[in-house]
Amino acid sequence: MKRNKRMMVEKSMNGDLEGAMDKAAQKGRGTDDTVGHLTKGEVIIPAQIMSDPKNKQMIADLFKNSGGNLDEFTVGHEKNKINPETGQPEFVWWVPLVAAAATVYAVSESRKSASEARDQAKRAQAESMEQARLARETAAAEAQKSRDTAIEAARLSREQSAAESQKNRDLQSAGLEQQKIDAANRLRQTQLTADEQKKLMENLTTQQTQAAEAAKVQLAEQQKQYQEQKTSMEKAAATQAAELEAERRKIAQRESSQMTARRRSGRRSLLSDTRLTPETGLTDAGMSEQMTTALRGY
Repeated sequence: MKRNKRMMVEKSMNGDLEGAMDKAAQKGRGTDDTVGHLTKGEVIIPAQIMSDPKNKQMIADLFKNSGGNLDEFTVGHEKNKINPETGQPEFVWWVPLVAAAATVYAVSESRKSASEARDQAKRAQAESMEQARLARETAAAEAQKSRDTAIEAARLSREQSAAESQKNRDLQSAGLEQQKIDAANRLRQTQLTADEQKKLMENLTTQQTQAAEAAKVQLAEQQKQYQEQKTSMEKAAATQAAELEAERRKIAQRESSQMTARRRSGRRSLLSDTRLTPETGLTDAGMSEQMTTALRGY
């Protein structure tokens, strides 16, 4: 009889407790409509965040890798555990110690892989920078070689032009000298009169003047050709310098793109570095960083 009475009292208390819990659930603000048993330090993920398929899949994978089931920790799911004393859902982490040890091992391996990936990325970056440096040095050497070749060609052209001009002047001088000799011989042979000699000398002076003018015109033409060659070579050197600068910019842009891709690849590997805890599977900082990365999409 006493036992029956105690059971009735307990049943009445449980009924009152369940009623109180239901009333408490009705007092929830916003979209809150459930009362449950929670553990200090646990992080509640709002339904708005879980509505994103990427976020839900990422968190489900975390539970799976830790030996748990996301459905058991989803409020209102049929797989929720129920507290026998209050009849309310409870969210106790009952993952076996073996699974926890496996998770720690997986995290360690993941960190090791991430470290090796970072080292490999650093080596690849160093090799890329060395290749870019060698490419720049090669391009600079080729450009300098081209400039030296152009300068040498211009020098040889100037020397050739000067030699040709000197040769022409020597021939003209020799021709004039021969003309003078021939004129003198003719004067002596024919014993021309003074007037005839004067006229002959005037003609000879005119010829010499004309020859000198012709030589001057030829020299001016040669100088003009040299100036044109010099201008053309300067333009070619400027074009080569512009092409070298364009190539240097392309190399710099390619290096910048590779570094950006590596930084993004480094961000994607941050998830594997997150420390898991026996209660939740994530630290507050790690969860925040992973959630931020998932929301950004990279």
